[in-house]
Amino acid sequence: MKEARCPTILEEAIKDSSTADAEEKIFILKLHIPDNLLYFNGHFDQYPIVPGVAQIGWAAFNLQRLIAKKSFNIERIEALKFINPLYPDDICWMELQWSAEKGKASFCLYNEKQKLTCGRFVIR
Repeated sequence: MKEARCPTILEEAIKDSSTADAEEKIFILKLHIPDNLLYFNGHFDQYPIVPGVAQIGWAAFNLQRLIAKKSFNIERIEALKFINPLYPDDICWMELQWSAEKGKASFCLYNEKQKLTCGRFVIR
C-alpha cells in the first residue's frame, strides 16, 4: 500500500467572520490520520505519532489552498505548542484562522477530548 503524506479530509467548513474593519476567515476541517502515513516511519517505531513539522506543513498547505494565495511563505512562527500527540487512525479537527489585514494565521488541532497542537505564524 502506498504511503500517505496528508490526512484525509472528511469534512470542510468555512466561516466568514469579516467585519467592516478587517477580513478574517475561519476554516474547520475534519481529518482522518491514515495509519500508512509516511511520517510514521521512524517516528517512533513502537509508538508512532505525527511529527510536529508535518502538522505545521498541513496547516500551511490547507490555509494556502483555502485562501487561494499563490505566493505563500511562512516568515516566522510566533507561537507553537504540542499539547497531546496525534496517532495513527485518529480523527481530529483542524481550525485555521486567517487575518489578511495582519498577515497572520493561527491553527489548532483538537479531538473530542482535548487540544492537540496550537500555533500562530506570519505569512508573507
